[in-house]
Amino acid sequence: MGRSIFKGNSDQPEDSAKLIFRAVTANGSRRGIRLENAFWTSLAEIAGEEGKRVGDLIEEYSERYPMLDNATGAVRLGVLESLRKRYNERKAARDVKLTLGVVAGSPAPAFALSSDKKIISYNSAFLTLLQARLSPLSSDVIGSGLKLQLDIPFEGLVARLKDDPQNPIVVNYTIVAQQKALRGRMNAVLADPAEGGAIIGFLIN
Repeated sequence: MGRSIFKGNSDQPEDSAKLIFRAVTANGSRRGIRLENAFWTSLAEIAGEEGKRVGDLIEEYSERYPMLDNATGAVRLGVLESLRKRYNERKAARDVKLTLGVVAGSPAPAFALSSDKKIISYNSAFLTLLQARLSPLSSDVIGSGLKLQLDIPFEGLVARLKDDPQNPIVVNYTIVAQQKALRGRMNAVLADPAEGGAIIGFLIN
């Protein structure tokens, strides 16, 4: 199993900080560059994940950040940006799993609404309510044919929840499917108070 891209090749800080000079090849030309050992390790792992050679990755970073005076600075910035991107991707995946778990575990009908206003998850109680009030519904309709309307603009709702993430906001909703409508109220909360953008709706009635 390969090491995480967040680790150097040693648990000793002095080993990670050790400057190492290496010659790399990109586009048929060679260049020498001196970097901390931790950056060489991360470069190798990022290049491996992206199917590139280390030299080509260094050249890519140099072209991406022409405002920097040398390749060393460009590589350091490029590696940090790559690690930050991977961290955000993994955090987003964890946040989605957490949201799905909260929705599924709610005893009340509940659903998650993404930042682009699409229902991305719902629980069995929500499904039971829809089938009882809007039946019969096919799985295709439940998956993509539901239309949700709120009495508060979505962006405004998210902004208000960000201002006071500890308290839910009661919102009137209308769910439309196959020319039938279900109306009621729900408690809206941020799916991730630290990030915002997506909400979870817990239906009251």
